[in-house]
Amino acid sequence: MPPDIFKWVMGGAMGAAAFFLVWAQEAQYRIDASQTASIASVEDDSRQYQKQMQESFRSLTASQANTAKILEGVASRIEAIDERGSRALINHERIRHNTGDD
Repeated sequence: MPPDIFKWVMGGAMGAAAFFLVWAQEAQYRIDASQTASIASVEDDSRQYQKQMQESFRSLTASQANTAKILEGVASRIEAIDERGSRALINHERIRHNTGDD
């Protein structure tokens, strides 16, 4: 083999290797970009889900506060009814005791 052919073969092999390395690096860059986009999408979805959960929690807390107010009002009405009933029973017993009904 003449020395010039050896140089051409080595040059061609080096060129092919360089082309392969550049192609592999470009492919890795595309894969990395795709993964970065996927990660960003997942992060955005996570933030949106977290905001929705916070809004739901706030809504639930407000609803529970309204329910607590309603139940407090119901409890005070029941207490007032119970107190009136107790007074009516006491008055009935006094009247019954004073009139001598047995």
